Amino acid sequence: MAGAGIRVFQPGEVLSAATVNTYLMDQAVNRFADATARNAAFGASGNLANLPVLSEGRICYLDSTNELQYYNGTSWVGISAEAISGQIQAKGDLIVGTAPTTADRLPLGVNGQYLVANSTTATGLAWADSIITDGSIVNVDINAAAAISHSKLADITAGQVLLGNASNVPTATALSGDVTVTSSGVTAIGSGVIVNADVSATAAIDLGKLADATIAMKTENYPLVLTDKNKFIKMNSSSNRTITVPLQATADFPEGSQIHIVRYGSGTLEIVGESVAVNIYATPGKFLRARYSSATLLKCADTNVWLLTGDLSDS
Repeated sequence: MAGAGIRVFQPGEVLSAATVNTYLMDQAVNRFADATARNAAFGASGNLANLPVLSEGRICYLDSTNELQYYNGTSWVGISAEAISGQIQAKGDLIVGTAPTTADRLPLGVNGQYLVANSTTATGLAWADSIITDGSIVNVDINAAAAISHSKLADITAGQVLLGNASNVPTATALSGDVTVTSSGVTAIGSGVIVNADVSATAAIDLGKLADATIAMKTENYPLVLTDKNKFIKMNSSSNRTITVPLQATADFPEGSQIHIVRYGSGTLEIVGESVAVNIYATPGKFLRARYSSATLLKCADTNVWLLTGDLSDS
């Protein structure tokens, strides 16, 4: 029977059927063309048709799969490297367990696929297009020391910054309005955008922080322009000169605009309108009284109406 071990036969010894069956037949490695031929070669209990009984421990070799097998009392099981290699049919094939002491072939998937566990398949494995799906990576999946380069983040266009939206998600947002931010981290407020309402009533700005008055020297007759607002016009001439106040259609000075005028030379200086439509109210007249006299033009609420005050005369 199988498992009898090894026996050394002596010269002249008579071999009985039992001895041959026990030490030669039951413990031999039988070679078959395939599994069908192997199954046909073994009988059942009782040695029907003079076929050997299929018992646990019997070994065979199959030419069809280059596989060495043993019978475990229930089924035939592969036991050699040839048993594994015989199941491989193409490059990339995998041999995986399908049950205890049982293996099967898993063909290679297509390029770019990943191997994932899948209990619904016969092998317990399956090829999938991607392990990572959109939205599946969360904060805890990212290593705290990952230090992801900024260049690997989604592109944003010039002038945009990342701001949190109402859902607390960073969103590329274009800057607009009066504040400009450069790539160097410099923030600047656009010129001329701050108005009176933007300054707190309790700001108490120091006088030293206000701009100094601008003085413009003139020697010839001069028509005022918008940029003269809040300036000192110093007329330095020994000849008689005029300073002309323009029509509102020519230069639209806002209400409250002030222009300061100084007669610096010895020649007379008169303030006149561009036309009779320009009303300049002054007492006693519209001349600066003497050398070094000064006066101020104040734009009033009405169109083309100015008030002239200072050291004046009527000639």
